[in-house]
Amino acid sequence: MSNVGVTLLPILGGFLLLYLCHYTKFHVRRLQGYSLFFLSACVGFGLLVVSYALGAFTQEFLPPIFRAWEHFVPENDGYSGTFVGSFLLGVTLLLLNVTTTEDAQSRKVVEDEGNDLEYLLNDALERAKLVLVTLRNRQVYVGFVTSNVDPNSEKEYVRLLKVASGYRTEETGHVRIKTRYSSVLKGIGREQEDGVENVRPDDLNIVIPADHISAVSYFNTGIEHLFDEEVPTLSSDL
Repeated sequence: MSNVGVTLLPILGGFLLLYLCHYTKFHVRRLQGYSLFFLSACVGFGLLVVSYALGAFTQEFLPPIFRAWEHFVPENDGYSGTFVGSFLLGVTLLLLNVTTTEDAQSRKVVEDEGNDLEYLLNDALERAKLVLVTLRNRQVYVGFVTSNVDPNSEKEYVRLLKVASGYRTEETGHVRIKTRYSSVLKGIGREQEDGVENVRPDDLNIVIPADHISAVSYFNTGIEHLFDEEVPTLSSDL
């Protein structure tokens, strides 16, 4: 391996650790420009220092292990063993992923660093609360959040289990419910007498690009009003 290639190993190890570790991946994927490169270089330098310290300790107190390591990376290659060790150390630290889950860290990033939209949607998801989502074209959906904006993705989407849909009137901004899914929701998990395939929750899911959303609020009117055909409109306070 060339000297240039060896010196890049700490940066590569730092990048893999930052980009793949559940504790850091959602933070760094929000970085732009050269920020990720410089952060990877800083982490790589830290890995290099630890690798050097481990090498010195092993040479002093565990000579058999150090000699075995020399067979893998010959001593006459300068500090190449330290550079290779820093890369392997970064990869080894990915074992930290077993101590947490990707979903848990994703939610934590939204709570710590997310905007107001992400925070509200995450809270609605955690507490199974109804939300009222208004799109830029005045289309309206009422439902339960089943998947929040993913910090791991470059494109942001929200998945909603629809309870009702409609639109906002241009004149007053009131919400007019046009379609209610009460009968469909009641059929989930039940046998259909007419031979129609059983309804699944996914059948009522809708995926909405976050940049298409104009406003989101908790829907506190009460789910029973959505299924009351005598209530055609809902006043809005947005």
